[in-house]
Amino acid sequence: MLNNKVHQNRLINRRAFLLLIGKLGLLCMLAGRLFHLQIFQSSKYKILSDKNRINIVLLIARRGKILDCNGNVLAFNKRAYQIKANKKTLAQNQYVALDLLYDILNFSNEEREQINKKILTSKNLYEVLIMDNISWDKLAAIEENSLNLPGIYIDCMEYRTYTYPLSTSHILGYTAWPNDAERVNLNIEHTRIQIGKRGLEKHFEEDLRGTCGFEKIEVDARGLKVRELDTIPSIPGKDIALSIDVNLQNKLYEMFDDRVGAAILTDVNTGKIKALVSVPGYNINAFPRRISTKDWKVLLDNPNLPLVSRASQSLYPPGSIFQLVTLLAALEAGVNPKLTVYCNGKSFMNDTNFSCWNHRGHGNVDMLSAIKYSCNNYIYHLASLIGYNAIFAMARKLGFWRRAVVNLPNELVGNLPTPEWKKRKTKQRWMLGDTLNVAIGQGYITTTPLQLVRMITSIANGKQLLQLSLTLDEDGYHKNLNINAGHIDFIRQALKAVINNESSGTAYSLHSDKTKLIISGKTGSAQVGSSLQSQAAHGLFVGFSTTNKPEYAVAVILEHGGQIGIKSAAAIAKSILIEASTL
Repeated sequence: MLNNKVHQNRLINRRAFLLLIGKLGLLCMLAGRLFHLQIFQSSKYKILSDKNRINIVLLIARRGKILDCNGNVLAFNKRAYQIKANKKTLAQNQYVALDLLYDILNFSNEEREQINKKILTSKNLYEVLIMDNISWDKLAAIEENSLNLPGIYIDCMEYRTYTYPLSTSHILGYTAWPNDAERVNLNIEHTRIQIGKRGLEKHFEEDLRGTCGFEKIEVDARGLKVRELDTIPSIPGKDIALSIDVNLQNKLYEMFDDRVGAAILTDVNTGKIKALVSVPGYNINAFPRRISTKDWKVLLDNPNLPLVSRASQSLYPPGSIFQLVTLLAALEAGVNPKLTVYCNGKSFMNDTNFSCWNHRGHGNVDMLSAIKYSCNNYIYHLASLIGYNAIFAMARKLGFWRRAVVNLPNELVGNLPTPEWKKRKTKQRWMLGDTLNVAIGQGYITTTPLQLVRMITSIANGKQLLQLSLTLDEDGYHKNLNINAGHIDFIRQALKAVINNESSGTAYSLHSDKTKLIISGKTGSAQVGSSLQSQAAHGLFVGFSTTNKPEYAVAVILEHGGQIGIKSAAAIAKSILIEASTL
């Protein structure tokens, strides 16, 4: 009995020992696992934990304002509130917040289905836009029910807003959401940042955008902010001050009265642009909030092409305005301004008839009267004397076929045909007729209104070729014209005579004894296409104003205005020069 009892105790002790060893083994394994998790895997699980309780919030940098020369705000940021969803928090709470949210917003069944689909398909776990630009009533209702809306939050977004969206559209351009390629090129990682797409918004993108900051916050299980952990503040973008005077800008735009064209006003002493309009403009406020497909199609289908800046992106034959280049080239080549040519309305050269616009002729014409009457026959004669190369060289001196503005993107420079260009394009050699056409601004030659205003600005200045500028703190290059001062003065006096000396001048209608302002200038018409009908021609005017010395220069074009367009272009020029003189 005793031996059996001892044997039984030994079995019990052995089993207890084995159980103890097993328990100790399990405890060691558990301790080892805990040690592994706490020591070796602590950083990993800390990160996972932080992801559940810590959010990184982007602090969008406030985009810089765009101002006119007097500090008037042209482009600024306007705050709007949005309803957004944190997809992750919604899922953790079985999407219970959505039905209440839809009831607060009075969403229809169709709207509910659209938002549900948007949330389910969104790749962004933290930021799904449900509604933009919400009213104060709905904002208050959502805030009141915030505890019952886990995963739903209010966000603030600043949209670019333009004070004068039509008249400044072709200067400012607009901002919008970047595409994938733009995000890569500009190193933009977040979808909430808009960029400049056109105009000065695009040109000054880096200055205007600023630098974003970040806020690290701790959130609870419902995604609501508990406390702020760390903040790197954003750096606002730089304000840009333009040389534009918005009062002149708006008045110049209104003067077109829905007619199609462009006009530019410059300071002849500095090259600063005081007004630049292209008509029609378009509503640039539609773009920062995503223009609808319907509205975008309306813009694209508009036959008047409102998206095109006629001042910088439309190419026109300069017409008789270009006669000034030929006349200066002749003076520089040594032609006496008293040289007289008889104009009978026709000019035969190489058995080809080149007609003057006045088919009855101007009679005996010297250089001064040729400018006053815009006599083509006189210009033909000069061109045959001096040749193409002299005209080409003078055009280059006056800035043609180079960028006219230092800080305006996508500016076209036009075409100055050369013998080599014609051979390459048409497989034909250069003829005398080509030279004569260039001399009067017709044929293959094209330019922009900006290049025309640069030419007349430099002539009015008298000493320098000025590259124009749209901002107060940035100048383009200024270089000597290298044209005889006496020849420049002769052209300026002739342009004064066109308006002020006698009623036979082509722009005498601009003369007025009621103002001390003296306007000098030249009208022009540019034929388009193959039509020679006057109503198909563009009406042109370039000129400048003088009190004690030249002050402002202007170029105006009215498309397809014919003779009425010429007079209207001149009238617009006179009106804006008078307005500018009162500043």
